[in-house]
Amino acid sequence: MEEKTKKKRHPVTLIIILIALAVMIFALVKIAGIYKDYQESEETFQTLESKYVVNPSGGTGALWQDGTRIQFEALQKENPDIKAWLRFDNYNDVHISYPILYSGDDEKYLRSDIYGNYHIAGCIFLEGLNSPNFSDYHSIIYGHNMRNTTMFGDLKRYKNDEGFYENNQYFNIYTEDKVQRYQIFSYYDVDENDEVYTVGYLPDEAWQALIDRMVAASMKDTGIHPTKDQKVVTLSTCSKAGETKRFVVHGVLVDETAVNE
Repeated sequence: MEEKTKKKRHPVTLIIILIALAVMIFALVKIAGIYKDYQESEETFQTLESKYVVNPSGGTGALWQDGTRIQFEALQKENPDIKAWLRFDNYNDVHISYPILYSGDDEKYLRSDIYGNYHIAGCIFLEGLNSPNFSDYHSIIYGHNMRNTTMFGDLKRYKNDEGFYENNQYFNIYTEDKVQRYQIFSYYDVDENDEVYTVGYLPDEAWQALIDRMVAASMKDTGIHPTKDQKVVTLSTCSKAGETKRFVVHGVLVDETAVNE
């Protein structure tokens, strides 16, 4: 009887398989680490909200008038760089409710949480050249476009989701002494060094010219055209349109109420 022989696997093939397995395991570990980082970062902000945002669920009126207040004195003991809180009206749809940090250094909170720990998501922070009391005619707030839609990850839905703008036109900025309500009037992709990243404007023709550019560049005609006497806050995040592209959302100040403690 003829003896059967088993074909031996070539050593090079075994090496390739082992290398592929090692690469796959490394990638899985890396991904798990990233999502763990995402979770830890978001838990930090959720804890802050539960401790220092009073009445975060809202009441019967518009969110910015429902009595929601931020306990800044206690919150700033966690980090004195926390100068404001950003929250969208329709929080059930746009999950943006975060402290706004200001240090004068646009790198400090890019990959750091409020306690100085490294986190991919970093913090929401105000442009270093702005005034931290939101008295400027143009203020810029930066945040990462996270894949799990945390931080400014939901902003891309303005350009991707049909009807999203109509249901999510307003956001609110809470400071120690006031609540400001902004209505979104424009959003679009832009180069990272575009003029839109300029601050320090006065209510003059130069400011009106930039506002006009914001309106003209918008992916959607919102029918809202601010004037040079109005203040604008720009929310800026990364865009998938290219490595040097950013996505900006512009809101014009439409109302303001003093905080009466």
